[in-house]
Amino acid sequence: LARLGLDWEMLHELNPRLIYCWITGYGASGPYCDWPGFDTIGQAMGGLLSLLTERDAPQPMGYSFSDHLAGSSAFQGVMGALFARERTGRGQLVETSLMEATVSAIGENATRYFMDDKVPDRALRTHIAQVYACTGRDGLPFVIHMSSPPHFWEELTNVVGHPEWREDPRFSGWKERQDNYDALKAELDAAFAMDDRAVWLKKLRDADVPAGALYNLAEVFRDEQVRHLAMKQDVPHASGQIVPLVRPAVRLSETPLAMRHAAPELGADNDALLGEASDKGH
Repeated sequence: LARLGLDWEMLHELNPRLIYCWITGYGASGPYCDWPGFDTIGQAMGGLLSLLTERDAPQPMGYSFSDHLAGSSAFQGVMGALFARERTGRGQLVETSLMEATVSAIGENATRYFMDDKVPDRALRTHIAQVYACTGRDGLPFVIHMSSPPHFWEELTNVVGHPEWREDPRFSGWKERQDNYDALKAELDAAFAMDDRAVWLKKLRDADVPAGALYNLAEVFRDEQVRHLAMKQDVPHASGQIVPLVRPAVRLSETPLAMRHAAPELGADNDALLGEASDKGH
């Protein structure tokens, strides 16, 4: 960009109000600054992937976490810079990278590591938060989350027909359930194999135990709550086609968001943005 006269220093001199956003792989300086950056590498070197897969049998993720984290971090920075410009009248350079955004996103795990010097892995949070992924008789998966109130644990034992587990020395307290997580998981798997997912989910919800189906995307967009929230929206494209998209997650009461059209074709907004410079081919 510097060779084209489009780097931050040159453009800021032309327009001090400019907010310039720059996302790199590993940061604009440092020993890795010239390395190519891609999502999975950001996940791996930022520590996130170690919390999502087993290190002795690693699997890459089916979602571009670091790409999206970097985009979200950049968005936050730009919003902060816009707010600051309203007060100071000056723009600024907003920088982030795949590595910075990923490391920042696992701050909770990192802070725990700083405090006790124990390297967290995929299983650590599941044990601490007492979360379980199970499967019903029909082979359909679901999850349970019992992080805090004893009420959740007590009602779970009632739902699966094993109230005696509350007196079992392996499971009687939160710490004991953490230490014997695998044993409890085996007991739950055996219990849940006796009926279908929908039956268990109704029983768990009726008992106020936090539980939910582990959906694939087809199931997500068939779900009645997702349909109620109108998460899928059909948006017109300049070509005349209708493009199905997922709406933003945020709702604003005074300035509601709207998806009026799909992303434009490359260069479609040149005239509107560049004006005469576009007409002259500059």
